[in-house]
Amino acid sequence: MKIIIPGGSGQVGQMLVRAFRRRGDECVILTRKQAEILPQSAGVRSIIWDGKTLGPWAAEIDGADVVINLAGRSVNCRYSAHNLSAMMSSRVDSTRIVGAAIAAAKNPPRVWLQASTATIYAHRFDVPNDEASGEIGGNEAGVPALWAKSIDIAKAWEAELAAAQTPHTRKVALRSAMTMSPDRGGVFRMLSRLCRMSVGRQGDGRQFVSWIHEDDFVAAIDFLSARDDLRGAFNLCAPEPLPNRDFMKALRRPLGIKFAVPVPRWALEIGALFLRTETELVLKSRRVVPTRLLKAGFIFRYPRWPEAAKELVGRTIFPRPLTRGWRIAIEILGPAPIGALVWVVGTGVRNLWMTSENGMLVTNALMALPLAILFAYFFVGIQSLFYTAILEWSFARGLDPGSWSTVGLSTVLGLVSGVVIVAASGFSRAGVTESLISSGGVGVSVGLILGLLIKFLSKTRVPA
Repeated sequence: MKIIIPGGSGQVGQMLVRAFRRRGDECVILTRKQAEILPQSAGVRSIIWDGKTLGPWAAEIDGADVVINLAGRSVNCRYSAHNLSAMMSSRVDSTRIVGAAIAAAKNPPRVWLQASTATIYAHRFDVPNDEASGEIGGNEAGVPALWAKSIDIAKAWEAELAAAQTPHTRKVALRSAMTMSPDRGGVFRMLSRLCRMSVGRQGDGRQFVSWIHEDDFVAAIDFLSARDDLRGAFNLCAPEPLPNRDFMKALRRPLGIKFAVPVPRWALEIGALFLRTETELVLKSRRVVPTRLLKAGFIFRYPRWPEAAKELVGRTIFPRPLTRGWRIAIEILGPAPIGALVWVVGTGVRNLWMTSENGMLVTNALMALPLAILFAYFFVGIQSLFYTAILEWSFARGLDPGSWSTVGLSTVLGLVSGVVIVAASGFSRAGVTESLISSGGVGVSVGLILGLLIKFLSKTRVPA
């Protein structure tokens, strides 16, 4: 078969391309950016399009068997006016122009699978949403007003699909839940990182999580492509959604994480601000079930999350966590020599070799030693927050946390935090320069040491 995949350079698109290539299908990926063009390989080609206007890419539609339109700006961002506009236009415009290309084709594809989202349903805890009786969201009480924006985008997305005049091409809207695969940049990797950082439930943990294993997602795409009698909206999700607290607990089990700290809503809001994302992605209750797929005879390979999580963890490469012994060494023994180093830097090496008439200054320098050590202990607590930030930064950019870039980032963060702390608290009553040298010394020392520890202790492994 010849399969056209607009927006196929992302995680979900590449997951499909892998499966299609294994069985010998021809895949054509439409991408907006030259940088996203993938290396050409047997059965896979990438073509530039703008997602708004017809062009040479439209010739690929003519004679194709299946179109799977995944195009759309990522929702993992702040819901600013600019980003919301880009999210809306990238989805609506690309759907409109794909419909126009199909309508103009002499030999149009037999089926058009159009991405949508399970987010279209209301935030609710009581009963599950299915295609027939599910409540479309946007008017719920007690939820942030911004949540309605993503629902407006989803409704406009599906409305554009419905408006397309493609009488010879069957249309299916894919109301997909989170697709779980071990690929870099995917939601499963992000959730696994949170678990490995001992992050527990988010908010009160009551919100339902809908999900689908990558094998079932690919199988559902094949099922919907093959069945000529199936059209309209389908929920692509496992039949057993579960509350966030149970979801995270089931994921921690195969990861070997026995302890987790709940994250309150206010902390999530602060974290989302710094990570440039929105808490809707984790706090909205998506209790969605695939009633139409089940009634049509589709059989899920992974209907339950515990079994799916175990299988996914078994295929994912993770950095090895620090052992308990190393943590004790870092947190208890590490700050003392760091504090001594800061004492040397902050007071000035020259003060250690003063003459007897300057004995009083030597005494003052010695009295500063325990204060420097105490400050180092305090600073390690602050720096531990940066440890989490470093890992998140590394993974988000596909970097190995054991690389030298991690060491450099940790050192810079240490210096910046040291300067910020002394500016806020006035650590030393001496001159500003000496105070900055002292706290900057702590920052650089702790940052460099932690960065080196992350580098040399975060070796990779494949869990059994």
